[in-house]
Amino acid sequence: MLRVCGASIFDHATVLITTMDPPLSWRVTAGFSKRIFPCKGRIAQIFFLHYAGSMPIARPTLFPTPVAGWKEFVRLPKLKIGPLVAKLDTGARTAALHADEIHVSGRRVVFAIIDDGKKRVYRAPLVTQKRIKSSNGISEMRVVIRATLEIANQSFKAEITLTDRTDMDVPMLLGRNALKGRFLVDPARSFLLDRLSKRSKTAKTRP
Repeated sequence: MLRVCGASIFDHATVLITTMDPPLSWRVTAGFSKRIFPCKGRIAQIFFLHYAGSMPIARPTLFPTPVAGWKEFVRLPKLKIGPLVAKLDTGARTAALHADEIHVSGRRVVFAIIDDGKKRVYRAPLVTQKRIKSSNGISEMRVVIRATLEIANQSFKAEITLTDRTDMDVPMLLGRNALKGRFLVDPARSFLLDRLSKRSKTAKTRP
């Protein structure tokens, strides 16, 4: 019998366990059901792989989480925005994108981004409006949209607030909600994923 975070797991089930550390996983083809146990401030996800006759046990394989720099290039492909520089900030919760002339019409948002002196107008569905407190302690009501983000070779959807970031160093910020489970952040380095992506493309084009 195996015990994980105080939960008993019988030896007739094969388990896959992931934590906040680099996840150790089992390569399997069987279906699974999922239960979640609290584990001293962490969450251990226990995947019970149902036993069906004599099922072979595969060797464990480590899936490392990509390490990103505190600045990375980001694209919003469906809105045709980017590449632009984003700050990856684990101290922030939400993502934010600089925008001008933000207008809400029903369930649609119209906003502008000025790039190289040219103003471009974008439209996106409205998710909600919420009050956000910025790093300077000022609280404001912001429009929230949901968009697809591309960072290096990863593509995922995230909620993004629109706000005036004129006084900030970079036009976009990615907080914990967008980063968790996808990236680790090295605060001493920048554009790690961009360099990794370029090396990967170079290796693929070599004869």
